[in-house]
Amino acid sequence: MASIACDIAKFAPGENGNWRRLDVLLDELWQAGAPELATPEMLSIFERYPKEDGHGVMWSLVHGLEISFRTTNPRFLLP
Repeated sequence: MASIACDIAKFAPGENGNWRRLDVLLDELWQAGAPELATPEMLSIFERYPKEDGHGVMWSLVHGLEISFRTTNPRFLLP
């Protein structure tokens, strides 16, 4: 889990704007369980790339964070 979070923290799109590596990292994170442990690293993507949509990967990230928050702290997000 820690290595996945570290890789997310270091992520940068490829020269051609390819965000696929982040998509793969997020899949690995969800499958590893406890993605909430990598919340700071996931949020750092939005801080570093505020104007990007990541070719849809950002939406995967948003939905994953939403699910994470709902399961770990249901009061954080309203229904």
